[in-house]
Amino acid sequence: MGTSNFMMFTVGDTEFIHRQANFAALSILANTAPEDGATVTIITDKPEWYAWLGDRISVMLIDHKTLTKWKGVHDHFFRIKIKAMQLMAEKLPGDLIYLDCDVACDRPLNEFLEQLGRGQCFMDERVYLLSGKGGSARKTWVKARGNTYGKFTINEDSAMWCAGVVALPAERSTEYLADALECMDEMCAAKLHKPHLEQLALSLSLQRGGDLKPTTEWLKHYWGNKSPWNALIAAFLGNVGVKGLSVEQACQALREMRLEVPRGIRRSRLEKLTASIAKRVKVRDAAREASVTGLLAR
Repeated sequence: MGTSNFMMFTVGDTEFIHRQANFAALSILANTAPEDGATVTIITDKPEWYAWLGDRISVMLIDHKTLTKWKGVHDHFFRIKIKAMQLMAEKLPGDLIYLDCDVACDRPLNEFLEQLGRGQCFMDERVYLLSGKGGSARKTWVKARGNTYGKFTINEDSAMWCAGVVALPAERSTEYLADALECMDEMCAAKLHKPHLEQLALSLSLQRGGDLKPTTEWLKHYWGNKSPWNALIAAFLGNVGVKGLSVEQACQALREMRLEVPRGIRRSRLEKLTASIAKRVKVRDAAREASVTGLLAR
């Protein structure tokens, strides 16, 4: 088996994100063996969060000038995800596995890595068909249907996959990432609805040929249930620190855990409505505060 390079990307001061990344890194180390040829790299502007992991992982420093450049002429923050993957593919030869920080593994990864090594592409999971979804996805479908962005034409079979995990075989990574970036830039230029465009671009690039598979069998992407996961992670890492466990001891403790917290929960219509109203009130209050601040500054 060749080299399999796991990577994550963390910037800023939000502590729970760095704790999540530490936990994710430990979960990969705990579920890979030397013969798997796995490496873990974290691209970050806060290397101090990962110093305790020592030489079990690699840290790649990133600065804000580079981040600004990576956002591109359309200033799309999530464009940096594709650019970070391109940097990794350039620096480290081998199969590439991108993980969002809110991903954890609780079982051996040898079968997943073997399939990847044989040329299989993966993303977290298929979320929906553009043609069959409402809301903002419907706006994208109505505007993009039949149009071509880069190498890809939006049609009834175009599906959105979650990019919480993106796994590319070594022989495909350079081409597929370049095609995804070109596609995303053209969708931004066409002023498609901004959220999730990097996901759509990656989905279109990786699902060509119809051989894209989900990683849900091996990896838990808990974006839809973060509160209990954050509590679990804080308790686990606190225990590691209090006991002064080594990285290997922390990995062993993680192997002995059962990660039974659901990776996602479905919110009721009332919960979604309540969250939507709260978000709108927050935006309204922020705008009002900015307006008052502007008047006082005159």
